Amino acid sequence: MENVLVRNKPLYRQLGSKLEKKILSGELAVGDRLPTTQALATQFGVTVQTAQQAAAVLSERGLIERIPGRGTFVRHSILSRTIGIAFGSNVFAGAQYEFYQSVYGCLCLQLKRLGWNTSLYFPVDENAQEQMLAELGQDVDNDRLRGLIVLCRSEALREWLEKHPGLIRAEDATTSLPTHAPHADEIYRGVAYLLDRGYRRLAVVAHTETMETDIVDRMQADIALAYDERGLPLQATFHGGAADSHAAGMAQAQAVLNGPGGAPEAFFVLNDQGCMGVIFELMRRKLDIPGDIGVMALANKGIDIPSPVPLTRLELAPADHAGRMIEQALARIEGRKAKLQPVEPTLIAGESCGEKR
Repeated sequence: MENVLVRNKPLYRQLGSKLEKKILSGELAVGDRLPTTQALATQFGVTVQTAQQAAAVLSERGLIERIPGRGTFVRHSILSRTIGIAFGSNVFAGAQYEFYQSVYGCLCLQLKRLGWNTSLYFPVDENAQEQMLAELGQDVDNDRLRGLIVLCRSEALREWLEKHPGLIRAEDATTSLPTHAPHADEIYRGVAYLLDRGYRRLAVVAHTETMETDIVDRMQADIALAYDERGLPLQATFHGGAADSHAAGMAQAQAVLNGPGGAPEAFFVLNDQGCMGVIFELMRRKLDIPGDIGVMALANKGIDIPSPVPLTRLELAPADHAGRMIEQALARIEGRKAKLQPVEPTLIAGESCGEKR
């Protein structure tokens, strides 16, 4: 066990966190006997009182129990029945966050059915990040949370999470797939569908401002794979950045249509709000859908996208995302391997990619 503690943080919490990681990872299994507080104090170079404080915190959380005459053993059951749900932005402030609003509702309902409470953390505006993180940190320090589900991370929230590596948490399902199956991925499926419909020059528009670099690289790799498997030269352009609102979608469409390559044969927009903006811009330019240009969306179930013809879409269910994140969190809490399945979208064929009804 790594026995280096830093001196600018409470030593008993550092020691407790190290022991907790061993328990949650299974290195210290249920029923295992812990070293005595004297042995822990010697190993980590702290006082016996500090070791006792660390043990007291773990005992209060239900991770360990002392059996008189025998010693202290791993119990593996934190007493709290509350899971936190944290957002890096105020997702209740605009229509562009409808997906996260729906996921939050699904999380609360599904956790309640499983006997869990929820606690919500989000900044009311950009200036309230520090206050939100202080409230979250206080609840973590006071052991009020059994775990944390994280969505829509901001840079401040990302940095806070890096400073709390021992906290049990589940990440946004779109950024935490344990394995990547390209043929089941929505990016590959959408591009493949358009290619099989005869489109070649595609503009793929995605909201990438909250995505990790490796997620963006994966998306571009999936686009290339769809072309390669069909023996076609890559003729798709990828457009990241802001694409999560009507205005952002219009701006993306304008940039694509005014670009050096000219108008693509079809748009594939990976955001329902952004797709609305793309459609508005195409209509403003009097471009016929699908006569002049095809349009496909990655959309969320329950969100309507106005279109002059029935829109072809890959539809994601917020409840599926919520269920996946809950399984991640509960598996870590219970010390077992998570049974995770990719969240696969449902193809709903409309008329916006030239389909005939």
